[in-house]
Amino acid sequence: YLGTGVSYQSAEIEFGEGGPETVEDAAFAGYVHGGADFLLGNHFLLGLDLRYIFAADFDEGDATLEADSLQLTGRIGWSF
Repeated sequence: YLGTGVSYQSAEIEFGEGGPETVEDAAFAGYVHGGADFLLGNHFLLGLDLRYIFAADFDEGDATLEADSLQLTGRIGWSF
């Protein structure tokens, strides 16, 4: 399968000189993903999903944290 969508990302970032400073931010990001499910027997399935999240940037003043990511997920399931 192939797909695309929108993801909501949030972050809490700690940094600073002379003591930690905490900044919280959130952003919407797009993603594309693809994967496969493998049916084992009549109902049991195993699957893999590969997802790339892009354009998830968090801004604080002059600093920008780019939070693009690549994620591989394994899953198990029961079909009925």
